[in-house]
Amino acid sequence: MPADDPTSPDLPWFRRFRADGRMEPLAARGDNGEILILDEGWAASFKDGRWQEGIVFSHDQIAAFSPVQEQAEIYRLLDEARKALGVNGA
Repeated sequence: MPADDPTSPDLPWFRRFRADGRMEPLAARGDNGEILILDEGWAASFKDGRWQEGIVFSHDQIAAFSPVQEQAEIYRLLDEARKALGVNGA
């Protein structure tokens, strides 16, 4: 049952935790292919066809983004961003 397991992929995207108790990474997409990833104080943005470290979007832009719901897709995007930016995973 999802309520009993904070690591369950059946939980809403904003309530998921890793097995070690850390929050799961979050990812969101904009209408024009932009992506924002947040993972434990680290952020990456995909804009103009390339990954950039940090948040390059305004609050208004981020507010219009839609959260990525699928856990596997979030981790795929996180891996893609980390590889593109030469950042090791946690």
